[in-house]
Amino acid sequence: MKDLYKNIHIIYLLSLVLSFCILTYGNLFSQTDSIIVENISTGEGLSHRHVHCVMEDSYGFLWIGTDDGLNRYDGYEFVVYKNNIGDTTSLSSPIISVLTEDEKGNIWVGTPNGLNLYQRHSDSFVRYTHDPENEYSISKNDGIEALLIDRNNSNYVWIGTDGGGLNLFDIELQRFYSFTHDPQEENSLSEDIVKSLFQDSFGDFWIGTGSSGLDKINLSAIPISIDGKYDVSRFNLIAFEHFLNEQEDNEELQSARVYNIYEDSAQTLWVLLSGSGILNFDREKNRLIPSSHFIEQKYTHFHEMLEDRNGIFWFGSHNKVYQLNKNNDKIKEYILNKEGTRSSNNQGLCEDNAGNIWAATWDGIVRIHRDTPLFELHYHNVDDPSLTASNYMYSILADRAGKIWIGTYYGLLVMKEDINGFVRFINYSESHQINKGSVYSVIADHSGSIWAVIGRTLVRVNPQTNSIVQYKNDPENSNALSFQEKLGNAGSVNLLIDNDDNLWISAWTGGISKVSLEELYSTNNLNDVKFTNYFSEPNDPASSVLDFIQDRVGHLWICTRSGGVIKFDPETEIFKNYKQELNNPRSLNINWALAAHEDKKGNIWIGTYGGGLNKFNRETESFTHFGMQNGLPSDIIRGILGDDNGNLWISTHSGIAKFNPENNEFRNYYIQNNDVSFHDKLTGRMYFGDNSGFNVFHPDSLKESSFVPRVVLTKFTRYSDENNGEKIIDRTISAKDNIELSYKDDIISFEFAALSFNKNNRCEYSYKLGEFNNNWINIGTKRQVTFTNLDPGNYDFKVKACNEDGIWCENFASIHFYISPPWWSTWWSYGIYGLLFIGALYGIRRFEITRRIEKEDKRLLKIENERKTKELDQVRKLQLSMLPKDIPCLTNLDIAVYMKTATEVGGDYYDFYKSDDSTLTAVIGDATGHGLDAGMMVTAAKGLFQNLAAFPNLTEMIKQFNNTLISMHLQPMYMGVLLAKFNGNLLEIVGAGMTPLLLYRNDSDEIREIESSGPPLGAFSNYDYLTTRIDLAKGDVILLLSDGFEERFNSKNEMLGERRARELLQKLHNENADTIVEAFVTECNEWGGDRPQDDDVTFVVIKIK
Repeated sequence: MKDLYKNIHIIYLLSLVLSFCILTYGNLFSQTDSIIVENISTGEGLSHRHVHCVMEDSYGFLWIGTDDGLNRYDGYEFVVYKNNIGDTTSLSSPIISVLTEDEKGNIWVGTPNGLNLYQRHSDSFVRYTHDPENEYSISKNDGIEALLIDRNNSNYVWIGTDGGGLNLFDIELQRFYSFTHDPQEENSLSEDIVKSLFQDSFGDFWIGTGSSGLDKINLSAIPISIDGKYDVSRFNLIAFEHFLNEQEDNEELQSARVYNIYEDSAQTLWVLLSGSGILNFDREKNRLIPSSHFIEQKYTHFHEMLEDRNGIFWFGSHNKVYQLNKNNDKIKEYILNKEGTRSSNNQGLCEDNAGNIWAATWDGIVRIHRDTPLFELHYHNVDDPSLTASNYMYSILADRAGKIWIGTYYGLLVMKEDINGFVRFINYSESHQINKGSVYSVIADHSGSIWAVIGRTLVRVNPQTNSIVQYKNDPENSNALSFQEKLGNAGSVNLLIDNDDNLWISAWTGGISKVSLEELYSTNNLNDVKFTNYFSEPNDPASSVLDFIQDRVGHLWICTRSGGVIKFDPETEIFKNYKQELNNPRSLNINWALAAHEDKKGNIWIGTYGGGLNKFNRETESFTHFGMQNGLPSDIIRGILGDDNGNLWISTHSGIAKFNPENNEFRNYYIQNNDVSFHDKLTGRMYFGDNSGFNVFHPDSLKESSFVPRVVLTKFTRYSDENNGEKIIDRTISAKDNIELSYKDDIISFEFAALSFNKNNRCEYSYKLGEFNNNWINIGTKRQVTFTNLDPGNYDFKVKACNEDGIWCENFASIHFYISPPWWSTWWSYGIYGLLFIGALYGIRRFEITRRIEKEDKRLLKIENERKTKELDQVRKLQLSMLPKDIPCLTNLDIAVYMKTATEVGGDYYDFYKSDDSTLTAVIGDATGHGLDAGMMVTAAKGLFQNLAAFPNLTEMIKQFNNTLISMHLQPMYMGVLLAKFNGNLLEIVGAGMTPLLLYRNDSDEIREIESSGPPLGAFSNYDYLTTRIDLAKGDVILLLSDGFEERFNSKNEMLGERRARELLQKLHNENADTIVEAFVTECNEWGGDRPQDDDVTFVVIKIK
């Protein structure tokens, strides 16, 4: 038994647990097919789950017609248009049956109550309904079933109605012409119920009826005038040609409903019938024949079809979508369901610009995503009733033969894949009559044997013979020790085989044990095997070992739960502990270490829980830290793998990150299934898994996506003084090229979206604003940009996006806007200024005459100024008398203040309020301007603070503060205020138009800047200010200051600036509050020199003891 050592930590690897749904024989699905079916319904914002039609417009938006409104979808948000009673510019019916778009970008909407036209620029609808008094109105209101923009002339819209026949609408003349069934006329329309319309590439026009089959008309028979219009006088000559099935005596087609007519890229015409399957049109024989691609009886009920950009055909039928490859007649079937709720109908298909297929169903819309995944995903077959969710998976291993070994809560499993893509798992624990038990680690030795601890039994598996050896004590020796007792009655967690063929085992209560593989191979009797144990203190919560590795020089690196990282030399048996040191920024940055890895250059990398990635420098024995601020998706790291190119693959709480140590760059893959990781060094493949399955990939085989989604402007918001600061929203911004604004529009905001419709898409955006910033500014995944107080003039706003692989789109969304100046800055006002100047010249001539009068006026003015100065001095004394006489004394806070005004009466103000429970509320304020008006504002603020300081809720307090100032009608005077409440270690902050608060965090040696959450007080009533809450620690320093420090000018007209405040606070954080204030005052005075102070300067420093 070896000496005890401290700070070795072992944890039950719950943080690495994979809930893997497996019994003795479970199965997973191997994602060899790239199709992903995703349902979007009312839970995501759709107005109604019953969807009739779906369409992508020329801007890239998705339009969805439902039983309760028309929806515009950008992949993030829905904009819903409904039938608003009394509003004739809204939809004429809540039910949307069909959609189409014309060349001008207008959306035509068919409803059960007539036709509607959506006009983008006005964001309104024009209704077209039947009027018995107007012969040129639409023929019937019973329902619009089909819409088609005429290919020959986009000024015409063809409309199929439910009982009103076929209508042609002349947009320019605003006239409808109808074609109906005439029983006495053989060449008339077969039936007045028209379900589908199509115009093919040959110029023929096809009409699908409700129960009478298919009609065709040749529009070339109608003379077209020089201006491109149809000759209405010859409409009576139009003859409808009717088509039967290939069998003349078969009346199936004559009674069939024609759901859809479609022409593919090979100019083959397809006809979808109810109950009769699919027909193709034989142009040589001028007849319809059954499609050779769907000869089975089950393919008979189709409602919609399309051919995608890859030449693949998609067919919608009830709750399914079929995919047809016409080259090999291979048909795939996809069920459209969500959480067990099956969609009962499919009434529309479309393909968007990103290549997604959209299906309209009775349970929302379904997105069928066809991109080939970067990773080979194995996941559960949820339809198998034998699976259970009670099992957990702890480890994964690929052996030399390619078998996947998995350690789970119920034992050791091996996975095999069949020809259908499903994989089966054999439970070695049960098949070899081993008691059920958890397997936390599975490893292979140099000969290829598999080692695991199943429950309390050490086992060795020969993967070639499938034989298993169990290591037990001698049953005939009552004094023999069990495997668990050999480990000091501590359950095992991790296994490691070192370079000397020793097996290392970590234990529950802290510690590691070593046993020779040579001894284990020679016997299965534990009595003949010697264990060397290194134990820590019992019941030490910091003694849980989470991971350990052996480096190239033979040292073990041991990751613990809260004791940092331990380096152990097996030869000297010396332990060295590396832990977080608060005053050492080059130490391990957190003591919870989850994973360790040695790269090809011998560097040691530590993954932590909350501290990101730590790199150990062997020479200096120091650590370099990489976290979310450097590009990691999360600071919680589960595992670290290295590839053959020297890159690190890091599994985190928010996905997998590829890290290049040469340039310190991260490439993030936002996928799940990454709690457990394994690198197969023979094949180079990597495995990442969790409770729902695992991903497999080779780092060299990953191909980046070349698709970059189109960016559109989705919303424009402005806040104007003309509307009392209320926001005005414009959702038609995408259809506009320019907008005109007023100088009173103080705040403007643009929102935008990259139209990929991928929920997991993490597109980044960059923007620039001409005349304001000419360089692209990256704002990450944020989809909004806000500008405040822009100068009058012309601006061009542009925004572009990149995909997840960092490829930026060359095309960008843009809009020009003009901000008109106030009247005093217009051209005509400058003309007036010129006239005034001429008048001033005339006035000079009278100067001598009026000089004596002016001299007398100056004397009187001096007397008046002396009087005002005396009054201002009295007001100043009153103001200073209202400042706190004493600084509050609290045991946990060190407080110092300083204030110097720029005029007799300053606009700065500070105060404190200490409650009975020692809660301290501090305030710092800055009134606009100086002099008497500023003094009045400060006086009002003092009184309000004393009355409101007892409020426990800062948000309510500042709201009352704001509303009371507004009610006092002090405009245009405003008051910037920052309130800070200290309650124990909790700091609450709310600001209104003040300089940001600076917070020095002692634990991370960082300066945090906390912005105000709204405009100055007195501007907008009932404004919702946000309160920020921060947990403080000893050594933290809070600096409240007015803008007088940052805006202090020197003799060269250079401004001191915000950065100097941050530098001083960083430098002086170890000093007391008085010293810090003195240093700030000295810096301010030395910078300004002899130049008079332009603005008030106020500091409040509070340090946590």
